Amino acid sequence: MISPIKQRIASSETYRLFKLEGFKRAVLHLWALLRDHWRSLLFIKVEGYIAEAALRDFRYSERYRQNIQAQRMEFQLLKQGEKLPDFCYGITPHEIENRLAAQHRCYVLKQEGNVICIAWMGFGRINYGENSVYLYSDHTTFTLKPDQAWLYESMCDPQHRRKGFYTWLKNETFRHLKDLGITSVLATVGVDNIGNIKAMLRSGFRLKEKVLFRRCLLFQIRKKQILSEADNDELKLRYHV
Repeated sequence: MISPIKQRIASSETYRLFKLEGFKRAVLHLWALLRDHWRSLLFIKVEGYIAEAALRDFRYSERYRQNIQAQRMEFQLLKQGEKLPDFCYGITPHEIENRLAAQHRCYVLKQEGNVICIAWMGFGRINYGENSVYLYSDHTTFTLKPDQAWLYESMCDPQHRRKGFYTWLKNETFRHLKDLGITSVLATVGVDNIGNIKAMLRSGFRLKEKVLFRRCLLFQIRKKQILSEADNDELKLRYHV
């Protein structure tokens, strides 16, 4: 059985470049990463929320499904070999292949065959490299319970934002996850990411904790504030949700 560390190395961009273009190209890639991101490797500060959607309390909206049909859209799972458009921040076909091979799922809304909204869900053992993961875990690798899913990337085409499409996608995604036996969807969101905070509050997420995480070399500190229903109601009023 391949260890998690070896799996992570084998799925990395550096290893791919090593296999395709040789040792020198892989070293140059690593040097570029260290040169451009050395501060974030040594010093981390991230502030935001841990959010959870309890699918036991989820109420499927038939109206949202009808809206999708009326707009001639399709709700689908991304398949092997499919690509994502440019608004998905350069998620390459190689990265898509790795995620799907790890049993992750990408739920999409399509219009006229074009992807306009996406939501990536991870299950089981999660390897996630973005700093926002430190809101939830001290490490970029962690393990979920069998009935949990991790929403780690979701976005909508800028031309189709503020139209409710993201909420429609979440409605269909949650129904599908509930049918799979998932009872809880977890996510993190930065305190300054107002658009995502609004979308989460509208689509059934509750902000459970506010977290401030700092790390300097080997020293780290985590401050947590448990959020009540009243705190969530206040956030909804503040952001006009």
